[in-house]
Amino acid sequence: MPPSEAVVTVRDIIHLALPSGTTVAGGSSALEHKVEWVTSLRAAFPLFGSLDSGYLAIARLSLARGLDNRITPAYLIAELHRVEAAALVVDEPISEQDAHLADEFALPVICLPPASDLYEIERSALRTIIDREGQITRRELEIRQRLYAVFERGGIESLLAEAAAICGGRWVLYTPNHSRVASAGSGSQPQEQQYLVSVAGRTHGQLSVFLEHTPTNLTEQITVRQTVDICGIALVELTARREAEERFGAELIEQLLNNTEDGATITKRLERLGLSVIDNNCSIAAVLGGVGDHAAAASEDVAFRLVNISKQDGAQAIAAPYRHLIVVIMSTKNQMPDRTSHRWLQQAFEPTSADCMVGVGRCLHGVAGIRQSVLQAIDAWDLGQYIKTTSGPFYYEELGLYRLLARLRGNDEMHRFYQETLGALADYDKRHNAELVHTLAVFFEQNANASQAARALYIHRNTLNYRLQRICEITGLNLEDPEARLAFQIALKIHRISA
Repeated sequence: MPPSEAVVTVRDIIHLALPSGTTVAGGSSALEHKVEWVTSLRAAFPLFGSLDSGYLAIARLSLARGLDNRITPAYLIAELHRVEAAALVVDEPISEQDAHLADEFALPVICLPPASDLYEIERSALRTIIDREGQITRRELEIRQRLYAVFERGGIESLLAEAAAICGGRWVLYTPNHSRVASAGSGSQPQEQQYLVSVAGRTHGQLSVFLEHTPTNLTEQITVRQTVDICGIALVELTARREAEERFGAELIEQLLNNTEDGATITKRLERLGLSVIDNNCSIAAVLGGVGDHAAAASEDVAFRLVNISKQDGAQAIAAPYRHLIVVIMSTKNQMPDRTSHRWLQQAFEPTSADCMVGVGRCLHGVAGIRQSVLQAIDAWDLGQYIKTTSGPFYYEELGLYRLLARLRGNDEMHRFYQETLGALADYDKRHNAELVHTLAVFFEQNANASQAARALYIHRNTLNYRLQRICEITGLNLEDPEARLAFQIALKIHRISA
């Protein structure tokens, strides 16, 4: 048979014609040898029929031993080297000594996985030589079908795990906002290859692949292409599902907080979003939002990560927009372990910017508990804007007296109390550009220790004493009176959440 004009190498044969699990036992330095034709071991002499330079020889080693026990892998390697064959394909592992011989002769010896069909492999290799481009198309389809079947069974995580099994390394899929959707594989390879995941000209995310080398062989290149393509399908489906859930969820949160539907209806709608509400389930709400150009994106990222992180811990979780905020509700069976939600939020917050602020309600039970937890989370988020003693998250249960004051904002009696206690001092500060309210706040923050307060304010102790005296004169209250001190401290908290 005359040789084909197609330029097909041993490496091409491995990646286009041979099954997954094939290994190169020796002679790997010569994988770029050109393959002219394919021949298989016969049950009679001459063993390979017409064998010539550039031929790929396929041998069933048990058949060779049955013909003559002197026909060993070493014998075949030497004979094929003599005629300048391209490579030897065998159906059994070879010894280390035989592998060294293959390296010495620069003859690739390729070991097939168990139970390989050598007849089909010969046909596949011939198709590759005759029609390389067609074989690439067939292999592309084969790998796509394999990856898509895995994706349909197990989702994006399974898809990336299969890609990592084929190519190695670590695979990470991100949204356009660089929120991690899924990851698989392992290793700390420094080389990152980034692939935009686009569908119909619109970018839906990015696939980062961390390998020891840039994908060069056909199997790796095809795997990357098909994985990127299927990730595009997955992200489009994910985006459509999230948008539908957000619309449905926004209506649900409004109904939940406004009490416009009965508990049974709300329960069914929560279940449609994937959140089972039963009496012994403990649910906790977090509200996210912020200010600034990147606040919306940062809030969406944190909410997305929070849902995924809590689900990985076995919780049920949903996220839905509510006015200018995002509400995340997480539910676990029985009582949620102490500090669990703290850990979830810490992990969700780590990669994000400071534009997002979070308020967190208590862990409560049933539909009524979810409603109360969401309201508490909104209060905590709202109060966090004024308190600003930490960067958050702000936990409702840790806000102390602020919890009571939050419900009284706008109350006439609270306003009257503030005016009688601190109103005159606040007016004095505005008129004279003074800092007497701040001085009083620092004084109490330092447990009414004048020396410590003076140091915190970077002023002399005598200056502090003068300011405290003026505070008493302006307000008409005596700082030595315990009742006056309590009134001042409550008024300072009202001042903070009303400023």
